[in-house]
Amino acid sequence: MRPSILPCLITAGLIAACSAESLMTPPAWDVSRAEASMSRNETHGIELVAVLGTGSGAVNVTPTAEDQGTFHVQGVVHIHGAAPNTTYLVQRAPDLNVADPACTGPWIPFPVPNSGPLVTLTTSPSGAGAAHFELGVGGAFTSGTAFNVRFRVIEDIQAPTSILVSDCVTVVVK
Repeated sequence: MRPSILPCLITAGLIAACSAESLMTPPAWDVSRAEASMSRNETHGIELVAVLGTGSGAVNVTPTAEDQGTFHVQGVVHIHGAAPNTTYLVQRAPDLNVADPACTGPWIPFPVPNSGPLVTLTTSPSGAGAAHFELGVGGAFTSGTAFNVRFRVIEDIQAPTSILVSDCVTVVVK
């Protein structure tokens, strides 16, 4: 099946309408969940729930330390029961302070800081959709390094009507 140009056009519009900082800094309307303060160590089946609008889903991530020093992660986000025919931006909020399980880091779209188009998913007429993401970051991420992260999909950065978020989870680099 040939990919639609709509996600590319919407992504280009998001980039033109928002500065990189506004894509990463949560505005005042940002909704958080009480459960987000509870950290768990998991990488698959990280539940996404609607905090605005409808839908649910999950995130699966596989973190590695390729060549011991370059953190690499691949993942898949999938949602269902969400707004139909809608394009969502896929983001994460990493927090290196594992002792504080609140995941207070800023929302960052994939693949930032890497180059390439922002990762989006577009739902079907029944409100289901999925997207693959990949990220490689150099630095001090060696095997055994732990960090906290939350995930979200949001359909409009400035005036959202649909947001799905995960709890804060602890990921350990393999």
